[in-house]
Amino acid sequence: MKFIFGGFIALVFLFSSLMLTEKYSSYAQFVVYVSFLLIIFTFILFYRKKILINSFLSILVYLYVLVCIISALKNTDISLVFSAFIFLSLFLATVVVIPSIYPNNQNENIFKIVILTHIPLLLLSFVESGYGFLTTSSFKGIFYNPNSFGTVAVTLFAVVFSLLLSKVEKYIANTQNPKEQFIKVKLFLLSIISFSLIWLVVISSSRTSFMAVILLTSLGIFSIAIHLIKHGKIGNLILKGSVAGIALLCLSFLINKFSNFNDYLYYNIIMKFQNKSDDLLDLRGDIWKKTFEEAGLFGKGSDYFSQQVGMGAHNTFISILGLYGWVPLILFLVILLALIYLSVRYILVEKNDKYKYLPLLIIMTFVILSMGEVMLYKLSMLVMFCTIGSTFRPRFIKFK
Repeated sequence: MKFIFGGFIALVFLFSSLMLTEKYSSYAQFVVYVSFLLIIFTFILFYRKKILINSFLSILVYLYVLVCIISALKNTDISLVFSAFIFLSLFLATVVVIPSIYPNNQNENIFKIVILTHIPLLLLSFVESGYGFLTTSSFKGIFYNPNSFGTVAVTLFAVVFSLLLSKVEKYIANTQNPKEQFIKVKLFLLSIISFSLIWLVVISSSRTSFMAVILLTSLGIFSIAIHLIKHGKIGNLILKGSVAGIALLCLSFLINKFSNFNDYLYYNIIMKFQNKSDDLLDLRGDIWKKTFEEAGLFGKGSDYFSQQVGMGAHNTFISILGLYGWVPLILFLVILLALIYLSVRYILVEKNDKYKYLPLLIIMTFVILSMGEVMLYKLSMLVMFCTIGSTFRPRFIKFK
């Protein structure tokens, strides 16, 4: 039965990214929404032993759905009602059902499903583009545009980097499993894979995705340092941290010397920042200002950006503000703050989960990408909700 649920989760992840393609977008969104319902109803029909819930988070989500429905009624917009129930389905499928199915190894299963579903997408992008990824021009693969490819690549980076951080933490603190072999080889391979994903972000020319890489790397290093200091491993941090830093610098030197990575970085990212230095928001500031002024408490409805603004929001939070208004947006932000709190606490107290950095990194990926793109129901948002169930102390409800 767990294999069937894994298949449904794989459909959700895979088609959330296929929504960003021209070839599959027409039905990809439908597959994602139906998969939410399949997860819920399959659990109800065949697997209902007990469910795990977080009362505070559940209250926040139900309040958010309620105010979204109020917004829909205020704007007489049935599509907003539908969107509100889709969000509720997402919550039930990912934060209630999935932790109940995988109570002990939730993050590990999510990690594996993300990797298995998205390696074929990357390979397909390379195959269909020929040698396009070897040029310094913006690379989009099978996706709508380079920014879409970049958001997927940086989300995969966050997933892989989370495991690398855990390995580095255990290596520095000398807390790795004594039965685990080839720890340095694994560190090296994870570093290479992480750098390869950074390379994909760079060739996408997505400034938002590249900034996400920088901020996630900084956050990861800071999180490791705080965890080691909290557990009295300052000496290990200084000694082994210095060794790891030197090794990373040597690897970076070799990559820069024997590849054209610097050219990719300059032409795709740095030059793009320079060319748009007079308007880093690329006209998005005008859209955001107009939305701030006009949204009101309960928004302007689902046609606001297409009919009244004339452009997309290019920001998850601005999108929610324009469609639903200030009240739903504030509740959505409170939900995000609760998720961040739970994920930070999980890193500090959890000792056995080698994927413990995954929830925080994927939440921050969603937040950072949301500043430049609408990321609702995209891969980062879905993985965020799928992993957050591992971070809280749930209350069990048993069925007779």
